[in-house]
Amino acid sequence: YKLCKVKSVRMGPKKVPYIITHDARTIRYPDPHIKTNDTVQVDIATGKIQDHIKFDTGLITQLIYKTNLSI
Repeated sequence: YKLCKVKSVRMGPKKVPYIITHDARTIRYPDPHIKTNDTVQVDIATGKIQDHIKFDTGLITQLIYKTNLSI
């Protein structure tokens, strides 16, 4: 799976809802509870949403930072 941040929630032709993620994925028919800035867990093989995490103040996150050092 891959974690993707939702950049926008839109309505397409014929009232088809879809979301656009930070890596330019377009996913049609998302859960109606998914809003902008939420994080979705996307199955890479099928491209479907497995789970979502609401964006809210006070949530705990883990940040992993990598750097390349050249000497």
